Amino acid sequence: MFIKTKISASIRGSVDQRNNVRELLKAINDQFVSSDKALASTLIMRFTSQRLTGLNSAREHIMQIRDIAAQLKSLEVDMFESFLVHYILNTLPTQYAPFKISYNTHKDKWSINELMTMCVQEEGRLSIEAGESVHMAIQEKNKDQLSYVCYKSNMVDIGHNTWQQDGSPVSKKDSLRTIMALVAHFDMDLHQMDVKIIFLNGELEEDIYMKQPEGFSSSNENIMDQCIYQKNFEMKDMGEASYVIGIKIHRDRSRCILGLSQETYINKVLERFRMKDCSPSVAPIVKGDKLHLNQCPKNDLKREQMKDIPYASAIGSLMYAQVCTRSDIAFAMGMLGRYQSNSGLDHWRAAKKVMRYLQGTKDYILVYRQTENLEVVGYSDSDFAGCVDSRKSTSGSIFMIGSGAVSWRSAKQTLIATSTMEAEFVSCFEATSHGVWLKSFISSLRIMDSISRPLRIFSDNSAAVFMAKNNKSESRSKHIDMKYLAIRERVKEGKLVIEHISTELMLADPLTKSMPLKNFKDHVARMGISPMM
Repeated sequence: MFIKTKISASIRGSVDQRNNVRELLKAINDQFVSSDKALASTLIMRFTSQRLTGLNSAREHIMQIRDIAAQLKSLEVDMFESFLVHYILNTLPTQYAPFKISYNTHKDKWSINELMTMCVQEEGRLSIEAGESVHMAIQEKNKDQLSYVCYKSNMVDIGHNTWQQDGSPVSKKDSLRTIMALVAHFDMDLHQMDVKIIFLNGELEEDIYMKQPEGFSSSNENIMDQCIYQKNFEMKDMGEASYVIGIKIHRDRSRCILGLSQETYINKVLERFRMKDCSPSVAPIVKGDKLHLNQCPKNDLKREQMKDIPYASAIGSLMYAQVCTRSDIAFAMGMLGRYQSNSGLDHWRAAKKVMRYLQGTKDYILVYRQTENLEVVGYSDSDFAGCVDSRKSTSGSIFMIGSGAVSWRSAKQTLIATSTMEAEFVSCFEATSHGVWLKSFISSLRIMDSISRPLRIFSDNSAAVFMAKNNKSESRSKHIDMKYLAIRERVKEGKLVIEHISTELMLADPLTKSMPLKNFKDHVARMGISPMM
């Protein structure tokens, strides 16, 4: 009894009742042994997953491995220093291959401290020699109002040796559309300014090493020059915003209406792919249209035939229209994008069908209006096992502010769902993740009070809605990954509300499947896409 009173309550509670001291001490020892085994197993998993990826320096990487080895040693899992040196060498990336060969040729093997010193020196040498070369990209800029042709050149560093991503940030289209919707509702002034040669003013924290481009003389010495373009740049006042990143802005301030159009861009795309005079199509994809791997070229003759067809270029051009203003072609573009590496004639015909649809709807405008109840509303849907090749489902979501769509997504799910409920629940999770970000972005603008209310997301699957609202787990849903169940926490915290809606009113339907023509046109109109303001 005396020994029990001196033991911590947490330990005493985890040990069964014992009648004598020897049995009690043995039970306590067994308890600690099992805990040590669990900790050792966790540390070994961390130890075997260590890799030098560029997120840490070589010194930090080696010190982390040495620290884990020290913790394992305290748990009686000892490792020889020669083994640690050999293991650390195997965690280095391919750029260190000559360094590894140099180590193997040495008669005297290094200690960990010597290895750390050598790795730091090799890391510095690689950073200096990392710049392979540069490429001069020259683009023809033929402006409509000019009678001459301009050429714009960009010097691009070949970055396949770069471990970290360096670049200037660009705006998300979701952010742009959200601001446009709020401008329309509050009838705000929309002003536009342009920073000339903006990419020359992006500040990099790292030193970038590269060689001179072809045609420039250079010495054999390594020289680091400061960028001479940082100090001065020109800011151009463009007045009231009317055209931004290829999107035409239409405004009728008397009715508090703002519209986004890409008619000019679509005309250029149609002309580039010789579809300027094509006959229009009623829909980008109709019910019954299927694309699959069996339509890909199966011999060299067909592959050679497809080399002359600019399929990937067409998909990229159409994708920009879809990303900016045309949510009505999102599902079709998601399907066509899966076959860019090995497209066939059937895929090319489907891509031309999307272009023919844009030919007939190029004057369509994404419209935002002033509404009585300004609220962000989301819709989530899925098409169970819609992919013929992988049997994976397609997720679709769309978020509305007032009368217009500000964000949409159509993508194949990363897992294979085993039921309609699971596919809908995964789609709902993906929609809520984006909805939480959208709500946070709007809150940061501090102009929309209603954003403080829980975000409403609609789903047309009652089982998925029930599962999102309740913590009950059934045998059919136990296998769902824990990360998808985070939606319950968001509902419990009051960040969002999941509500059921009928399939006829599910606005995300065109983002997951082909539909009858009348239903498709009705849904497109409800997204805020119409031929007139």
